[in-house]
Amino acid sequence: MMTKTILRSFVTRNSGAVALEFALVAFPFLATIAVICEEGLDLYMRSAIEHAATEAARAVYTGTAQNATANGAPLTRQNFIKNYVCANLPAALSCSNVFVNVKSFQESDSGGATPTPYYNFLNTGGTAISQPQLDNAKNTFCLGSTSAYVVLQVSYPMPLITNLLGTGAIASYNGQKVRVLSTTAAFRNEPFPTPANTQC
Repeated sequence: MMTKTILRSFVTRNSGAVALEFALVAFPFLATIAVICEEGLDLYMRSAIEHAATEAARAVYTGTAQNATANGAPLTRQNFIKNYVCANLPAALSCSNVFVNVKSFQESDSGGATPTPYYNFLNTGGTAISQPQLDNAKNTFCLGSTSAYVVLQVSYPMPLITNLLGTGAIASYNGQKVRVLSTTAAFRNEPFPTPANTQC
């Protein structure tokens, strides 16, 4: 009789129900919040990088960057990144983690017999644009002269908040997993006066 009373009391007691229910839903709830924050940050960062690349591209195709100097010397890669890319990025981003690849070329006039140099920017499978190296020393820096065709790429390795979403270009940078945010601008330089420096 006493055993039945204890069992009945155990089954009907609900004093710990709230704690148990919270324990069951806490992880999915917190994980969802983390994913929402990470995806929101991802969208914001992509927008910021695209804006910076657009402003940097404008400085190139107008000849502003090619004719600029830094302390009386021709503009270097680091000067270009600092003055034309990082200057248009949120201050919270580290400029040392911004990677830029700039190539210029003259379009072929062979009537299609020779593949356009733009194909050189595709991956081996020809399915997507290749990404700049996460090392500026391994990237090209050629702003191009007047009327040259230019492809400018900007990348930023953003550390992952969670590993719940493995979407995007995931890579390893400085010993941690990052999502590589990249944008590409392709354009033709305007017929500006012959620049003093093209870095080609």
